[in-house]
Amino acid sequence: MTTDRSSISQPQSVLFRPEGGASSPVKKLYNLFSHLGMAAIREYRIRRDIRHVSQFDKRLLKDIGLEPDQYVDALRYGRDAYWRV
Repeated sequence: MTTDRSSISQPQSVLFRPEGGASSPVKKLYNLFSHLGMAAIREYRIRRDIRHVSQFDKRLLKDIGLEPDQYVDALRYGRDAYWRV
């Protein structure tokens, strides 16, 4: 028995692709909301991680190489930004 690929359900985000050129208003609006959504998800994850790490005591922070006042910047901007300072 073969499966018809058109009958396989896919997420709605995969099915919707705005048509038109790169300068199409629909395409620009789609890109804007796509980027805003990705930024919101990234910010949510960063804040979740900050809440989690804020519960660590000084000993645990030192074990992972951070001081109590540096973990927010390390989580938000990454370890490279911390070492450049």
